[in-house]
Amino acid sequence: MIDGCGINHPRFAGLATHIGVALDIPTIGVSKNILCGTSEQPVDVGEFHPLIYNNKHTGWVLLSKENCNPIIIAPGHQVSLASSIEIVKHCLRGYKLPEPTRQAHGYVNTVKREMKA
Repeated sequence: MIDGCGINHPRFAGLATHIGVALDIPTIGVSKNILCGTSEQPVDVGEFHPLIYNNKHTGWVLLSKENCNPIIIAPGHQVSLASSIEIVKHCLRGYKLPEPTRQAHGYVNTVKREMKA
């Protein structure tokens, strides 16, 4: 999982797509904001709706935690639209972000604090 866009990008190839192609590994983009496209907003935790850009289904808008904004899920490389949402939902552990992305954020913040000290 990459903190960035997959196919939900104006050129249908965001950071998650680029990294997946460059490394030839499956990737999923997870972002906090819609870069392009429109979607219904989910109301209940676990609810998700298609993200549509230029009349193409490019991802999902998922409400992962109560009292939080939804997250945006999109395949990057070698992952289908259906698989991307299922994999991310499986990785939720009661937080807004799926566990791989959440732990990466935690690690980066620790490194940043240590660099300032």
